[in-house]
Amino acid sequence: MGDAQRAVAECVEVATYDGGLDTGTGDAIATLHGYIREEGRDVNDVGIEGLVAVASGTPERCARQATVWEGLGVSHMSVNTASVGFTSVDQHVDSLRRFKDAL
Repeated sequence: MGDAQRAVAECVEVATYDGGLDTGTGDAIATLHGYIREEGRDVNDVGIEGLVAVASGTPERCARQATVWEGLGVSHMSVNTASVGFTSVDQHVDSLRRFKDAL
C-alpha cells in the first residue's frame, strides 16, 4: 500500500460523520468505502464532502454538479462563492439563494 493509500486507510479508522474528505471521483469514493468496510465500519459513519464553486457556471450548472456529487454518495456539500468578484455579502447570499432555487 502506498503512502496516500495508507493515509486514507488510517483516516477511516478515526473519521467521523462530521469529518470529510474532499474527493472528486467515484473511483476514489469507492476505494474509500472499501477501506472503511475493511475496518469493519459502516460507510455512513465517515463523511465525504463535495464542493461546488459558483465561479464554475450558472446556478443550474452548479445544481447539476451537486446532483452528481449526491449520486456519488457524499454526505456533505460546500458551495463556494469566492473568486466570483462579489463586492458585498448580499451578493454572496443572493448567489447561494439562486443555487438553492436551482436545486
